[in-house]
Amino acid sequence: MKSFKTNMIQHILHIFIRRTHFWRTVSVSEMAELYTSRVLRVMAMNMLGGFGAVYFYQLGYSLQFLAWFYVFLFGTRFLSIPLVVVIVARYGPKHSISISNLLFILAVLVLAATPILGIWTFLLMLPFGGFGRGLYDTAYLVDFSKVKHIEHSGKEIGLMQIIERFMTAAAPVMGGFIALLFGPSAMMIFAGVLMLVSASPLFFTSEPVKIHQKITLRHFNFKNTWKLMVAQIGVGADNNGSGLIWNIFVALVVLGAVNNAVYLKIGILSSVSLVASIAISYIYGKIVDKNSGIFLLKLSSIGNFLLYVFRPLISTPLQVASMNIANEFATTGYNIPATRGIFNTADGLPGYRVVFIAVMVSMLAVGDVLASLVLVVLTTIFSDVDALKNYYLVLAPLMLLILFHSSAIYRRGILTRFIHHV
Repeated sequence: MKSFKTNMIQHILHIFIRRTHFWRTVSVSEMAELYTSRVLRVMAMNMLGGFGAVYFYQLGYSLQFLAWFYVFLFGTRFLSIPLVVVIVARYGPKHSISISNLLFILAVLVLAATPILGIWTFLLMLPFGGFGRGLYDTAYLVDFSKVKHIEHSGKEIGLMQIIERFMTAAAPVMGGFIALLFGPSAMMIFAGVLMLVSASPLFFTSEPVKIHQKITLRHFNFKNTWKLMVAQIGVGADNNGSGLIWNIFVALVVLGAVNNAVYLKIGILSSVSLVASIAISYIYGKIVDKNSGIFLLKLSSIGNFLLYVFRPLISTPLQVASMNIANEFATTGYNIPATRGIFNTADGLPGYRVVFIAVMVSMLAVGDVLASLVLVVLTTIFSDVDALKNYYLVLAPLMLLILFHSSAIYRRGILTRFIHHV
């Protein structure tokens, strides 16, 4: 039996999709269930968000130690991609998501027990956090790429962005309250419970792709994909800078303290972008479907580069709030057209959908590793505060790699009759 909460979310989304997406050819329930699962998953992820770095720093681990940990964490994610491909191809994306959720729950339990486990926490996090996240990202994108509608994928990605941005803004506040009242360990356990529930909506429809697929790179079209691989490195670096490290920057550079109260403060500062994120996700989705996605991606990528240049100058909570809003415009502006480009390319690679999307996920990990290595180097030269400021200046040029995504935004591929075959 599905819980009342998941039933309610799915019912609302089902009504919305049915009324506004009458042109769909796949089951509406498939998209509604994917949305429902994503709501709960993103809520759990963003309840933790970049709080992990703050939590470890609060426990006494140095910023340089944390930077090295992230190098190995994302390195593990990259190295585990071949295993990810095998699992998604053999069992399908929905079952793979469930496996990844179980690994996330184990990772959360390990995090909550950090004061007891000590250094063993970081060793256990490598397989749970590294492999588990790579498995989820690949499975989720494979699932979405199959159940989306070809001509209106911008709207669907936009709706998913609305869901993600809403939870990105709201979940940290909820997590901050829990951390303030009961401690950060309680917040992590609650996130684990949400993760346990998030996979349940996916088991009421069949797998969207063939299972027990044969995996091969023979005849894989690298000519049409290498630019996207380069672009994903930039996206991965941005995920590191604007997500993972940004909260520790706010805590150390702006708020100047790391305690239980800082979780709520960071959560509130993150939530101010809520209204902007909902509005722009809807508008951007329509823009992409009207074939203006390339201009949007280029403008947003350049804007994101400029934000990195200005991040070191942030010194007040009001400036943090303004930066968070501006980041919503830039990140969402490139993410919707870039994601559509990835899906369009996957549609044109019959038989290689899982492999291609896994490669895209692996390139995200490469970007994260590079960004973490930058922080390692900077923390050997500067104090923690100065290292964080210079970190954004060094990373800024990598944001321009995202421009390579413009090569595939409107690619339809060939032999469209194969689109729903793999």
